[in-house]
Amino acid sequence: MSEFVQKVPLYYNGEDEVFGELYKGFPVHFLEYWRSQWKPSLDNYILQGKKRSEHSHWNWPKKAMFALINGEEDSFFWINIGSATQGIMLTEQNTSYFGSDLGKRNIYITFLEAAPWNYYRDKTAGYYAGVGIMLLLAAIQYSDSLGFDGRIALESLSQSEGFYLKHRMIPVERPEHNRSLTYFELTTQNAQEFLRRLSK
Repeated sequence: MSEFVQKVPLYYNGEDEVFGELYKGFPVHFLEYWRSQWKPSLDNYILQGKKRSEHSHWNWPKKAMFALINGEEDSFFWINIGSATQGIMLTEQNTSYFGSDLGKRNIYITFLEAAPWNYYRDKTAGYYAGVGIMLLLAAIQYSDSLGFDGRIALESLSQSEGFYLKHRMIPVERPEHNRSLTYFELTTQNAQEFLRRLSK
């Protein structure tokens, strides 16, 4: 079951403002779209000599099936323009490890990915800038709505660390986490500042 959340601003080819639609819930339509459009596009970029992304092996139908089996069908967010999915995110609830937030609940972003044409900023195909930041905002707003004060967390691929640092997420030492990835948290204070900044 999916539900429309809100319109979100994106920038076509990094310039012209357009509005996508943010949804929450299990993205049934996306499974076929991933097979017919998303994955073939990613493979084609690699064949063209583009650098292989660190997330190029992700298989979203498998991730969706795992989420369904574990009763997490309501933990997806995605952005559409028309019938085309521009980015998708899977979340779960977890616990913070940083400073004064220690032990408080947060939203943990399990996976977040922009469509291949957006990741590679392909003007020929037409890309949309801002998908990642809008999904990040969706996670913060979701956290805030649950009474978690906007706190979020994730483990970042090295290619994305600069993006999360730019948006004031903090690298945190966490027991028993995947040491090959950097664990980040957005604190209560930074989350609330993020929400105020984006609401202006």
